Amino acid sequence: MEIKKIYYHALQHMEHFQFASHVLAMCNEADIEKLTLVLAPLQKAIDAEDKALNLPRQEEGTKMLE
Repeated sequence: MEIKKIYYHALQHMEHFQFASHVLAMCNEADIEKLTLVLAPLQKAIDAEDKALNLPRQEEGTKMLE
């Protein structure tokens, strides 16, 4: 197994989201007490990033026209 170097600053949008989600999944799976204490803020940040990446596809005024 060869470990490749990851340049975190080069991750963009969905790549960053997928990386953060994978890190969260690994941390949840590890079930380490010290780690689980800080996972809630990480989960909130990932949820906010997901919301930002998946913006609604409608225009802002669409509801007013209906």
